[in-house]
Amino acid sequence: MEIEIVKGIGRGVTSKSAFDAALFDAGIANYNLILLSSIIPPNSTITVKTKHGFCDDKYGYRLYVVLARMNQIEIGKRASAGIGWVQNGTGQGVFVEHFAEDENDVCEQIKISLGEMIRRRGNIFNISDIKYLTSSILCYEVPVCAIVAAIIKNEGW
Repeated sequence: MEIEIVKGIGRGVTSKSAFDAALFDAGIANYNLILLSSIIPPNSTITVKTKHGFCDDKYGYRLYVVLARMNQIEIGKRASAGIGWVQNGTGQGVFVEHFAEDENDVCEQIKISLGEMIRRRGNIFNISDIKYLTSSILCYEVPVCAIVAAIIKNEGW
């Protein structure tokens, strides 16, 4: 299974429109998002992409994602979000998603959470194999949103 990880940022008059702008930036605005938890199935490969390649014929499809999201409405503060992951040789693994005002805090939370998740699973993953992708945007004038999404599958109705 191929899993894409994309990120986006957005600004809008409302927090909801900022979220939609961030989804649009990531190429996933025209899907119905179905949120998943943190387990990466065996035989998975993960690819980080600039933007998901949306096709008009998939408008309204279900998109199964692990999603990290943060909205910010306070001028001068940041919205930062990130997804971290670790896999073993079989391709199975775990995701974790975090958000904070500071991108460095997001990275630190990802490393701490994945470290605990690795230990809880009997160290079948290597902590040195942790990877992550973050997104961040400064709020000025209007609300903002930062997202990172791991796209597991899209499916029609």
